[in-house]
Amino acid sequence: MTEHLNILVHLYVQVYCQRLYFLALFTLALTNQGFPARIVPMTYKLLDLFCGVGGAGAGYSKAGFHVTGVDHIDQPNYGGDNFIKADALDYLMKNGRLYDAIHASPPCQAFSSMSAIHNRKHPDLIKDTRTLLNIVSKPWIIENVPSAPLEHHLMLCGTMFNLGYGKKSLIRHRSFEIGKWGTDFNPPPCKHTKDSICIVGHGGTDKNHHSPWIWKKALGIEWGTDRSQLAQAIPPAYTHFIGTYLLQYLSSL
Repeated sequence: MTEHLNILVHLYVQVYCQRLYFLALFTLALTNQGFPARIVPMTYKLLDLFCGVGGAGAGYSKAGFHVTGVDHIDQPNYGGDNFIKADALDYLMKNGRLYDAIHASPPCQAFSSMSAIHNRKHPDLIKDTRTLLNIVSKPWIIENVPSAPLEHHLMLCGTMFNLGYGKKSLIRHRSFEIGKWGTDFNPPPCKHTKDSICIVGHGGTDKNHHSPWIWKKALGIEWGTDRSQLAQAIPPAYTHFIGTYLLQYLSSL
């Protein structure tokens, strides 16, 4: 009799302790205490101003950002994740702080060699863009042609990323000013060759008169169709390179 009673008491104590244990687990789960935090990958939001066909946006998207492009011209084939038709600087003033980082490609025609040749005048929006980006105070990048007045800029070229078509490499220099964040970029070397594809000009010309189809292959922009847009587009490889560093910076904050 005593032995049976001891067994029953032992079983009762086991059941009681188990109930207390699971109650404690349930309480801790409700208060989110005592457990390792669940690691949920964060997708950072990037604003792509003056986005055009979205070469820059596609590169940042590939790097891991959710990219929203803004342009005053409809972009039905935009290469990022989301497109908004609006004035870029007006949208920046009203909504810039909603994003984790901002890329801007203000019109480059004011600084291009083609405009000087044809004696054409175009608006210079770099200074206004930089001023507003500093007011919004998010990590930012301004992209433009090498002759544009960018400060402490990073220069990238298609030959650094083995871009091109067939045996012809893509020579396409673009400058990137880095603001509100900093890192030691380590781009590959520029490797120019005589047999190359050089896409220049607002209207879309290159010294060897390659077709837009070859331009798309050389730039790495499969979705673009308009010749003038391709002539101004940024190869996604450039912003994928920068976006990888930017993502590391944001993740370290």
